[in-house]
Amino acid sequence: MLSICIPVYNCKVNLLTNALLDMANRQSVPIEIILIDDASLFVYHKQNVLLAGKYVKYIRLDENIGRAKIRNLFLKYAKYEYLLFLDCDSKLTKHDFIAAYLSSINKNSGVICGGRIYDAKKKERNYRLRQKYGIDRECPPVNKRKQNPYSSFMSNNFLIKREIFQKIPFDERLKKYGHEDTLFAYRLRQNNILVQHIDNPALHDFDEDNREFIKKTEQAIENLLYISNNLAGDKFFKEVKLLRTYEQLKKYSFDKVLLFSFVYFLPLLRKILINSGGELFLFDIYKLLYIIKLSKNLQSSNN
Repeated sequence: MLSICIPVYNCKVNLLTNALLDMANRQSVPIEIILIDDASLFVYHKQNVLLAGKYVKYIRLDENIGRAKIRNLFLKYAKYEYLLFLDCDSKLTKHDFIAAYLSSINKNSGVICGGRIYDAKKKERNYRLRQKYGIDRECPPVNKRKQNPYSSFMSNNFLIKREIFQKIPFDERLKKYGHEDTLFAYRLRQNNILVQHIDNPALHDFDEDNREFIKKTEQAIENLLYISNNLAGDKFFKEVKLLRTYEQLKKYSFDKVLLFSFVYFLPLLRKILINSGGELFLFDIYKLLYIIKLSKNLQSSNN
């Protein structure tokens, strides 16, 4: 009935796995848990391999294959009709998490998204940017997510029917971090696959400090431009606010004005965001300047 799929990278997943096992034992349908380790450091492998057992499969890869390809790999090992994907740094706060998914499945179910939440307790300053962004941008209530089902899709916590995932996998041409879920949701929209949203969130128990979060954001913007320029159609820019804003700036040539700003302001903004966590409007400006810089660099290299 249900294969729970957890891609693992440099994370101990014993608490998450044991919580899922406890819930699975209370269900009347067959459930398996699959852990695929994307070439984590040995210290994590040594702990996670101990979880392998009757209901838990553990597979360790010799080389890191990335966020898109590893998710597709679960089709090789999962044996049930529905696949429930969870990020390895998730924490479950509801005792009926699995039951909520099972009760939401019906004959029309293709993809079901549970959502994401963050701990509201204020983090230390050097972790605050990730927390602010998560709480403000990644935790819309279920009624808001239902209004924009595709743009609200996140790959940290979702269920998908096996036959749909076989037809619409993650795009393995994406090797870097970020926006593989944006493109995946765009493909679901193109194929008229129903995306349901339910109130069944997983808590993102992150460990990224401000510096690491900015680095990952830069990688995600690089992926975003690659998707927009090479993998998706002309309408893809409408899916992402950053791309929409950039296209508007280009339309009126404001990007050329801002192009001269990034030399001076990008390093300054980066320093502010790393040291203080900053405000999200500063982070938005940073991302906008970064995509302008990156786009102009790409244009220069292609000329």
